[in-house]
Amino acid sequence: MISNKLHLVFLCIWLLGSHLLAQEAGIHFIHEQWQTALAQAKAQDKLIFVDAYTTWCGPCKWMAKHTFTDEEVGKFYNEHFINVKLDMEKGEGLEFAEKYDVQAYPTLLFLDKDGQVVHIGLGSRPPKEFIQLGQIALDPERRVGELIRAYEQGTRDPDFLRKYALAALDAGLPQAAHVAIEYLNTQEDWLTEENASLILQAIQATRYDQLAQSPLFAFVKDHLDELSQYQDRTELENVLFYGVLFSFPRNKRPDDATLEKAVEAVLPGKGAFFVARNRLYDLMRVQGGKHDERFMQAAIDFMQQYADQADWQLLNTVAWRFYELTDDTQRLQLAHQWASRSVSLDKNYFNMDTLAALYYKLGQKDEAVKCAREAITLAQAHGIDYEGTQELLEKIESEQ
Repeated sequence: MISNKLHLVFLCIWLLGSHLLAQEAGIHFIHEQWQTALAQAKAQDKLIFVDAYTTWCGPCKWMAKHTFTDEEVGKFYNEHFINVKLDMEKGEGLEFAEKYDVQAYPTLLFLDKDGQVVHIGLGSRPPKEFIQLGQIALDPERRVGELIRAYEQGTRDPDFLRKYALAALDAGLPQAAHVAIEYLNTQEDWLTEENASLILQAIQATRYDQLAQSPLFAFVKDHLDELSQYQDRTELENVLFYGVLFSFPRNKRPDDATLEKAVEAVLPGKGAFFVARNRLYDLMRVQGGKHDERFMQAAIDFMQQYADQADWQLLNTVAWRFYELTDDTQRLQLAHQWASRSVSLDKNYFNMDTLAALYYKLGQKDEAVKCAREAITLAQAHGIDYEGTQELLEKIESEQ
C-alpha cells in the first residue's frame, strides 16, 4: 500500500507534468520584457512576435484563450519567433505603443532582431489564420516591411502593387488605399471579381472625410450594379452614404432635407432611408432617461417603414438595444422579429447572440440555449470573443 507521503509525491509530479504539457501546448511568451526579447532574438537569430494588447480588449482576450494556447500555433511560433506580450497601457508598453504607433488592438507585430518592423496584422485571428500570418512574416517577398522598402526604391510592376496593396490593407497602413489605386490604374478592367474585392477593401480603408474626393468613390457610384455582382451591395451603399455625409464640414452639418437631396444624387431612391437611419443612430447615441424612450419609439416607427430595407447589422443593433433597455414583452417581441430577420439575412455570431438574449428575456429558455450554443460555435469558427454568451448560457442552464 502506497503511503500518504509517497502518494502526495506522485500527485505533485503528475501535476507538474500536466502543467508542463499545458505550457508546451501553446506559445511561450516573454511578458513585459522588451529588452530581453531583443537580446534573445539577436542570440538566436530569430524574428520577434509581439502581441500588443490591452487588458480591456475583448478580441485580445479571445486570442489569448483560443489562439495562443493552440498546439499547432505553439509549435510554429515557438520554433520561428521570440514571442512577447506587451500591455500597451502600462510599463514598457507605453513607450512601445508610441514608438510603433500602435492604435488598434490587438496589433500583431513582427520585428527583426534590431527592432525594425517587418510585418503587421490587425485584429484577432483563429489558429489557422494566425499561422498563415506568421508564415507571411517569415517570407521576405510577402511581408509588408520588405514591400514598403521595394516600393520606396521604385518597384511598380502590377503584381507587386497588388501584393503591396493587400498587405498594407491587412496591416491597416494609411497608404493602403493609395497603393490600391496605383494598382487599379495598371488594369484595363476594374470590374473583375478580384478587383471588385480590392476596391471595396480600399474604399473602406479610406478616411470618411476623404471618401468623396477618392476616385474609388466615383467609380463605385457609377458602377454600383456591376460591383454588386461580386460584393455586398449594402456595404457599397454604406460607403457612398458616408462619403456624402462627411463631405459636409463637421461644423456645418446639413439639415435632413439638404442631406437627403445630396444622398439622392448619389443613391437614387435611397435618400429618405439613409437620412432616417442616420437620425435613428443619432438618437441611439444619446442614452438615459427620456432619451431611451424617444429612441425606442423612433425605432418602432422606423422599422414599420423601412424594415425591409434595413441590413442585418442595423436590425441586430436596434434589437440588442431594446434587449438592454426594456422589459416590456410587446417591445421585446418586436426586437425578436428584427433579430430574426437579421439572422435570415446573414446568420452570424452577433445576431445569434442577440436572439439568444431576447429568447431568454422572453422566458423561452430552451430556444435561448439553442441559439446561444449556435452563437458560440460561430464565434469559435471566426475568432470572436464569446465570453458574454458563455455567461448567458451558464446562467440559463443553472436555472433549468
